[in-house]
Parts: sequence; structure tokens; C-alpha cells
Amino acid sequence: CKRADRGVHQAGFLVLKASAMPASWDDNYVYRIGACLLSLEDPTVVLYRTRHFILEPETEIERNGLYKWGVVFPTGIVLRDKTLFVYYGASDQWCCVATCNIDELITFIKTDSK
Repeated sequence: CKRADRGVHQAGFLVLKASAMPASWDDNYVYRIGACLLSLEDPTVVLYRTRHFILEPETEIERNGLYKWGVVFPTGIVLRDKTLFVYYGASDQWCCVATCNIDELITFIKTDSK
């Protein structure tokens, strides 16, 4: 097998993860997306993990769908040149895409790390 380079950056393996936490305005859970970098040598080692979310429900379709309290969850990523395309589900009803510069995201993960 040839090693797949998906999710690999010189800084580490990029992982996007969904987290559910109670919303500040009520007791319902809101699903947001965070990020972390894992060691290339040993992917069981978390090098950096964001304290703050990189994507959270803000738009109408992210806050009002089958799940009414706000849901975004990562479903896939594509890196093209330096642009990262993050495909994500919204409110358990829609598929969406967000983009960012990969180097800016890596810098954010490192500086916002727990």
C-alpha cells in the first residue's frame, strides 16, 4: 500500500472534530468544530488542540433544521494548493463547505492550543 498523504501537514496530522456542549442561553447542546494536530511519528500523541472552536453554528441553516439548537460537524476535508475546503453538515439537514488558508489554520491551532 502507498501511504496516503491526506490530512498530513509538515506540522502534523490535521484532525477536525465535533464537540457538543450546552449552549450558554439554555440547556440544549450545540455542536461545534475544533481542530488538533497529531504527531507524524506517533499519531497517538496530540501536539496541539484548540481551546476555541474553528466553526460554530451562526447562519440560519446551521441553527434551524432537524436539530434546532445549532449543529455543525465535519464530514471531509480537501486541500487544494493552500486552500482547505472543509465539508460539514449543518443542523442534521444540509451539507455545506467552508474554506480557509491551511497555513493560517495551522498557526491558529498552535497559538490557541490547550
